Amino acid sequence: MPELDNRWDQFPLLEWKDPEHTQEVIETVRDVTEAAVEDAELGLLYELARGLHHDRPETQGYVIELGSYKGGSTSAMALGVRDSGTKWKPVIAVDSYGRPHPDLQPGDVPNVVDGMKHDENYVRARETYWKLGLAYDYVCQVVTRTHDIFWELWSNPIRMIFIDSGHLYNRTCSEIGSTLAHIVEDGWMVFHDYYNDEWGEGVIPAVNRLIDEDTKWQKVVYRAGQSFVPVHLKTKHSW
Repeated sequence: MPELDNRWDQFPLLEWKDPEHTQEVIETVRDVTEAAVEDAELGLLYELARGLHHDRPETQGYVIELGSYKGGSTSAMALGVRDSGTKWKPVIAVDSYGRPHPDLQPGDVPNVVDGMKHDENYVRARETYWKLGLAYDYVCQVVTRTHDIFWELWSNPIRMIFIDSGHLYNRTCSEIGSTLAHIVEDGWMVFHDYYNDEWGEGVIPAVNRLIDEDTKWQKVVYRAGQSFVPVHLKTKHSW
């Protein structure tokens, strides 16, 4: 795996465009569930899913999340999709919930913490979507691995994806490569945990590889909150 090269300070800050309403959305989500991202990041996910940061209002496609935990970030994006009025719904929330095989126990696979009840996280997420009125029309939970099996089934355009899954370098690179095959121009890829600790060890070099090596796209890279890196894929080069 490549060495860590944290470029956080090089990226400009991406700020909210509708702070008053976005803050209300955050409070709504916080009232019903535990979100594993801070307010600045939760609000940005809502606004990106709502379409406030696209250059062109006609940009269309699905919103996808890889790694949804208890459903807080999923709910913010689903509320954004709802408020956008788009026909491209629901948010597709993909998570294996830490147990890719029923015989595996906590600690048997990377990033599964002893004592965590992942099956309960699925149920808690679903309860959150019900409480917010999102369960049927605005969230589809897909329980499978995020880096290979899901992409064998997916064939639709993507306008935004939030990647907060296994945090392993090869796995994150696989998720990025699979996304690029479907993402539309003026689309967004958002990454969590771009910082120097065990969570960022695989994320940082994978995101840097996207920035440096994929020359098809005109890319603008930002930072948000404590560890978000949103990448705006504006246009494809003609060569």
